[in-house]
Amino acid sequence: MWVALAFMGSIALPHTQAQNDIMLTQQWLSRINMNPAATGNTDNIDVYALVRRQWSGFENAPKTEVLNIHSYFHRIQSGLGLSATHDNTGLGSQMINAKLAYAYHVNLGEKWLLSLGLSGGIIQQSYDPTQHYVIDPSDDAYMGEKISQLNPDADFGFELNSQRFQLGASVTHLIRMPDKQTTMKSGQQYHAYVNYKQPFGESFDLTIGARGMNIDSQPYLDVHLTAMIGKVFWIGGAYRPVNLEDFSPNTIAAMIGIQVGFARIGYAYDHSIGKISSIAQNSHEVMLSLKIGKPKKTINTKSPRFIEE
Repeated sequence: MWVALAFMGSIALPHTQAQNDIMLTQQWLSRINMNPAATGNTDNIDVYALVRRQWSGFENAPKTEVLNIHSYFHRIQSGLGLSATHDNTGLGSQMINAKLAYAYHVNLGEKWLLSLGLSGGIIQQSYDPTQHYVIDPSDDAYMGEKISQLNPDADFGFELNSQRFQLGASVTHLIRMPDKQTTMKSGQQYHAYVNYKQPFGESFDLTIGARGMNIDSQPYLDVHLTAMIGKVFWIGGAYRPVNLEDFSPNTIAAMIGIQVGFARIGYAYDHSIGKISSIAQNSHEVMLSLKIGKPKKTINTKSPRFIEE
């Protein structure tokens, strides 16, 4: 048994100051790339792959690929996982982030589960000015040389779960490396999310929630509503304001999905609205998630989780 939990992401953020964390519409099935505390939220071996193509119709538009693999291990009361992300902004800037994730799980009675997570690995960032158009190469701000850097990277987070409620937060890019090239820096970024699931009978669940993200003191927010029908189909939508003062619109998103045996297949569509609609085109995501079973003796049946099997 499992329920739909939607983390509806916004369009990718500019990379003028730093390599920012990606925001995905279908983050709801696997979160370990942005919060290691979610590692081991399933007793099965969870394999999650996602491809995002942003601003469809634009030449050299941003592209993102994510691969997460993780599971829970009862003997050590912990989750172990691996996350790999490739983010190509389409402006000559690319990022590859690979890290191992660990989460320690603590049962708080019979109804609550607390997990504390830490991930560590490498982040490789590169910039190639020959891959995009340059109006004035003599401009002092123009960097004409290719740049590539490999640095250590680490994240930390927590997650509190029950079968109906989930609260989580994380800090990414904990390791700060001295670097004069601001385009190569990965500043600390903060994530937080809350979700509540309300079942209606045995064949329909409705989940409402919100996710926040803070980059360089600039807040971002998305709110979502997702329905699971017959524990087989899901459908969801989200609204993402670009200005938190007046909640002026940025993007609306929709997603659909189906579970076939141990496989889950999902599609998401983002549509830009408001002031950015003339420059930010539509985006598409395709997701495949596999739940590979393990021997029953390794399963922890007493841990309450928001994401159920």
